[in-house]
Amino acid sequence: MKHKLSFFLFLVLNLNLYSQTTFFKWYPTTLDEFIYPVLELSGGNFLIGGGAGPEYYAYHQKCLLKIDPSGNVLASITSELADTSTYYVCLFNLPGEGNGFGAAVDYIYGNNGHNYINYSLDKYSGDFELISKKTFTFPADYGLFPQYSLGINDSLFLIQFNEVTYLPYFHHIGSVVSKYNYQFDNLGSYTETTSDIAAFGMLKNPQNNTIKVFNCKSSISTTVSEINMDMQFLKKSNLPRIITSPSSTGIDESTYMVTGVVHSPNTQHHLKVWKYNYSDVLLDSVEYYNRPDTVLYGGAMKNTTIVGDKIVVVGNYNFDPSTFPFQNSPTWIQITRIDTNLQIIDHHFYGGDAAYMPYNIISTTDGGALIVGNRYDYLSSTANQYDVFALKVNELGLITELPNQPQAKAHDAILYPNPGSEILNIQSGPQINGAQFTLYDMQGRAMRTETITATALKLTTSTLPFGTYPWQIVYKNKVIESGKWVKE
Repeated sequence: MKHKLSFFLFLVLNLNLYSQTTFFKWYPTTLDEFIYPVLELSGGNFLIGGGAGPEYYAYHQKCLLKIDPSGNVLASITSELADTSTYYVCLFNLPGEGNGFGAAVDYIYGNNGHNYINYSLDKYSGDFELISKKTFTFPADYGLFPQYSLGINDSLFLIQFNEVTYLPYFHHIGSVVSKYNYQFDNLGSYTETTSDIAAFGMLKNPQNNTIKVFNCKSSISTTVSEINMDMQFLKKSNLPRIITSPSSTGIDESTYMVTGVVHSPNTQHHLKVWKYNYSDVLLDSVEYYNRPDTVLYGGAMKNTTIVGDKIVVVGNYNFDPSTFPFQNSPTWIQITRIDTNLQIIDHHFYGGDAAYMPYNIISTTDGGALIVGNRYDYLSSTANQYDVFALKVNELGLITELPNQPQAKAHDAILYPNPGSEILNIQSGPQINGAQFTLYDMQGRAMRTETITATALKLTTSTLPFGTYPWQIVYKNKVIESGKWVKE
């Protein structure tokens, strides 16, 4: 009987493993959308929230998208055009209330030369019916912006930017952690008053039932403060400098990690990961730069999660910050899997047909991960080109059900720019180290052959005539990538 039960559990576990749904979809509308939070509901559906408007930076309408485990739209809400900037910044589960969910909403409006900033905590049913709302108001030119939520037992914690606003500028003067019950009564707050500080996360310390609060100060310093459940300060530790895209993630009961973009001597911006114990002692760190002259940014808000026993970091490859938000060249969503020793297992690349900005990643109950963000189609002829995308991958960072769209494929290597002229870049994952890249002319003659022994190659193509060149990458006697490169 015991052997039969073990075999049955084995079958169930394996069926769950292989029943993961994966997809890569985007959701065009007549408005520009900008995404902040994502949430998994009980039953496996997902909520994606943010703001919408007639043009970028004009988010005067809340938008909320509900999709099923296959990425199909179940429901969507876009509020009426308002005089205030209004958008969802946090989504959170409501304990014991099924598919109901909570949301933190920002409201910003100007009047007589002053800014007024309010936010509300809203409670919704699973059918998007507003059950209750509690609004928090502030004096002119002052306010709090919720950024991240953390639920612990019967309490909700929000970390918020503390801002002074004099039109048209917003200036961070600190961060605030506020504690609420689920009737949204405020039970206390902890404030850090430091100029230009930006909050980027909270973690529960599983060793002593306290909360770690992460802040970054204008690319100068990064800190982690520890507070107890009564919102009393316990200690503060200094962390290494992060330029942008900071994110904090608990690894296990004894360690956590911080991810961010750094700039080292002789290299461009790239990702770095630091591993700490819960006493804030640095255990290890690894930098992930692909080449000294390439740029890899982390996802904009939450860029790291734990999937099974692996760490998944989402990045934005080929991102040009000088052109944000209207980059007129492609980017790729880069999914990097690393082990708990911070060693890279593989890279996979999605996209390349538009400019993608990953903004949030969560692990999912079926053992995979969901990445959401913004897709800017710079080739579109329409006026409104910013849309929501959702990328659902399995525990290996892969899509298993491939739709009829080539950009949905997980690429082990990518080529850019395409079209190009003087230089051809090949970016790959370490999983194909030793593969052979060959560039052909239209008569099938090999023009260039290189062995991929690093995660990035740069080939000089100035001597090649203008035209179209088929290419392929062969690994272990199998063609794993192929395409055409155009020199113009």
